[in-house]
Amino acid sequence: MIKYTDTKEFFSTPVFTYEVDTSLIREELMKKLPTIGRLSKTDTTWNQGLSSEVYYTNFGTPTTISSFEGVLKELKSSLAGSGLYFEAGAYWVAAYRQGAGHELHIHKDNLLGFGNFSGILHMSNIGKTVFITNSPSSSSNQEELESAEGLLSLFPATLPHSVPSHGVTEEWRYIIAFNAAIYNQEEMRDYGLDI
Repeated sequence: MIKYTDTKEFFSTPVFTYEVDTSLIREELMKKLPTIGRLSKTDTTWNQGLSSEVYYTNFGTPTTISSFEGVLKELKSSLAGSGLYFEAGAYWVAAYRQGAGHELHIHKDNLLGFGNFSGILHMSNIGKTVFITNSPSSSSNQEELESAEGLLSLFPATLPHSVPSHGVTEEWRYIIAFNAAIYNQEEMRDYGLDI
């Protein structure tokens, strides 16, 4: 269900990508979207001032997506095979219609400030995520990762990123985002984690 595909270097920062079979996740997600939409209308804290007609999320009130949790377990097993400790924290859905985006942000030290990595599972082929750096040693200050259904990306939680609005009329861009802790064996010993 999950397969490592590549490590991209964005500003000398690794962004790990995986290919995920999203058929079961998509089916479960589509059934739960009405509930997620209702939650977003009730708790507008995370809607960035956007109408739920163009953007919604269950960031503040997560909904269980069992098939996605299965992917996180597979990812944990895959990384353990490489000698890495992986523990997923909270995850949430975000839906973007034409005209909606997400401002530049990081995931470290936020409300759900768990872990040193963040991840995105793209559930559609619409839009992109833009990563930014202000490092003077970088040859460019922006890298883009185009959405592709089934693309899962893992990147440092401190890497600034945004979602520009997409121009696809009447279509929604769906993602499942999450925070995670990923440590090598030395870091695991330092943090007192089981190896």
